[in-house]
Amino acid sequence: GDTTYQYIKGNQIQARRRGIFFNFFETGSSSYYIENNKITAIDESNEVEWDGIVVSSQEVPSYTSNNFIDGQATTNPSQGLEIWSNEPINITFSQNDSVRNVDYGIFVNNYEGYNTNASDGTYAQIRGSDIQINSGGIGLYVHDHEQSLHKRVQVELLDDNNISANGGRGIVVEGDSSYLFTVGLSTNATIQNAEYGLVADSGAVVAVDYIEFSSNDTAILADYNAHISIEQSNIVNNDFGVVNRSNYRVHAAANWWGDASGPSGEGSGIGDAVTDYVEYCPWLDGE
Repeated sequence: GDTTYQYIKGNQIQARRRGIFFNFFETGSSSYYIENNKITAIDESNEVEWDGIVVSSQEVPSYTSNNFIDGQATTNPSQGLEIWSNEPINITFSQNDSVRNVDYGIFVNNYEGYNTNASDGTYAQIRGSDIQINSGGIGLYVHDHEQSLHKRVQVELLDDNNISANGGRGIVVEGDSSYLFTVGLSTNATIQNAEYGLVADSGAVVAVDYIEFSSNDTAILADYNAHISIEQSNIVNNDFGVVNRSNYRVHAAANWWGDASGPSGEGSGIGDAVTDYVEYCPWLDGE
């Protein structure tokens, strides 16, 4: 249709269950844009969960930008933005979305009670998000579900994402078919106030650069069979820098550890600490 009808924008929405549900656009459909909406929660005991925006089953590119999502009023499990079943050429683009007071900030996955019918999983690109989650929550969750058909779930982070985790987990990438990459050449994400800033688990693959980790209990955790490569990042003022519990080495060269002497722990310096099986040489001697 006419471009006038390809936008949901400028609305103030109070929702007891879901603010905007953008679902099932087939090949040949026009792209759709969700912009400049303010979506807030209403608490409702008859509902079992709450989400601000869900973008699912897209066969065309879709876009969310400059939306403000706040789940503060709900006592139900909550998520700000969910992205599910969108193929690589039909990527979902999220830009400058602000998410507050939810359990999951942005949730990208391949299973929603049934498997994705996309030929190659779920893809999203995220730029300029500002996420503040509830205690114990997850800022960005990239999940290859154990009951799925294990089609690829991939997120690309571009410039200026910010996650304040309130003691939860900043980013979790979980499952054999889950992937997290960065694309920008400036600060792609800042992660702070987390129990774990970045967690990769169960065969997940993470290859990122230009990330700022600060004021976290542990900046980075590589868990069961995870693959992590991180470069050109600042890992500073965390209680611990990198913990490796994976069967694979963590590649963490060319990072700034908060001191020119490099990381402590298994390292020889006095910067943020690393465990064994972390490749940290050479390191940066300044930010």
